[in-house]
This record gives sequence, structure tokens and C-alpha cells, in this order.
Amino acid sequence: THDRLIAIWHRRAGKDDVLLDAMRTLALKDPGTYWHCFPEQKQARKAIWNGVNGNTGKRRIFEAFPQAIIKRMQDDDMFIELKNGATFQLIGSDRYDSTVGSGPKGIGYSEWALSNPAAWAYHQPMIRETKGTILGAALTERRRIIPRSVYRRI
Repeated sequence: THDRLIAIWHRRAGKDDVLLDAMRTLALKDPGTYWHCFPEQKQARKAIWNGVNGNTGKRRIFEAFPQAIIKRMQDDDMFIELKNGATFQLIGSDRYDSTVGSGPKGIGYSEWALSNPAAWAYHQPMIRETKGTILGAALTERRRIIPRSVYRRI
């Protein structure tokens, strides 16, 4: 089995911050591969990789992963290797097939209700194999809430 967390919160409640904090904590505790998956890869770049927190003026990726714990970064792939050997990457469910051959220990889905359902079908065996963690976040708006069928699949 694997650990699961689903957060269904209102807009601007900090869903991505919680997912990022959880991925960092897991990566530091149990080194492996960790992903933060947006519906589209370009959304991940805008919101997290290049995004700046309006309250602090800091890039959101560095709030989640301080430079003191980073060994190296690859901008093109939105990839971070931590000093303990763990890796973190921002991905998109629109390009889920590019994750072939990976064995993530954790995946956080942002705006899960809008993600390509095929991505979860593709990632689920990987998480089962590593006995990893799945985190999902979605809005409370009725039209965008995670369908009951998704709950059954996880």
C-alpha cells in the first residue's frame, strides 16, 4: 500500500505550498524521486519554478527547497537534486508519458481534478512498486472537485 492525502480547499488556501513542503520533507527523510504534477507542464513553470511569492518576494521553488539543501538544478527540466541524493521535479499530466521508467517515491498532484486521468493510471503502478506517497489537491468549486471515481482508484 501507499500513503495518501487529498486536500480539497478553496482558492489561495496554499495547496501547492503544502504539497511542496510535504515533498521536501519526504525527500529529506527518505531519499528518492519526487514529483509535483500540474495539469500542464507550462503551469508548473509559471506557478512554481519561475513564480515569485507576492508576500515574500522570493521564488516559490526556493521557499520550498532552500538553496542550502540543493546540490544542483536543471532549469530546462525543472529538476532539482538535493545534497542527500533525492531528486524533485515539476512535471505536467499533459506529458505524463515522458516519465517512463521512473520509480517515484512521491507524487503531488496540483489541481488534480483538471489533470489528465491517464497520468494517474500511468503513475499508479510506479507508486505501488515503491510503496510511495500520493498527494492530491483540488478546489472546492463543484465543477472542479475530484470525482468519486478518483477516490476509488487511489
